[in-house]
Amino acid sequence: MVFEQQKELRWIGSLGIPYIFDGEHVFRLEENSDSTTTLHHFERFRGILIPFLSTLIDKTTKDGFELMNAELKQCVEKQ
Repeated sequence: MVFEQQKELRWIGSLGIPYIFDGEHVFRLEENSDSTTTLHHFERFRGILIPFLSTLIDKTTKDGFELMNAELKQCVEKQ
């Protein structure tokens, strides 16, 4: 959906049939006044299966994002 170099990457993944279970995944970089960068990383879900899977999605997605973000932070700060 969006690719803006050094600013944003966004796409939608689905189970093959749109609006059944879709996830819009976003990585957005924000430059801070102190020369650091903040990563905004999130996913928006939509589709008819969401009410049935919301508890599982919330826990699994949050845990996965936290692990990935910690690894990414460690990797970037080594450089």
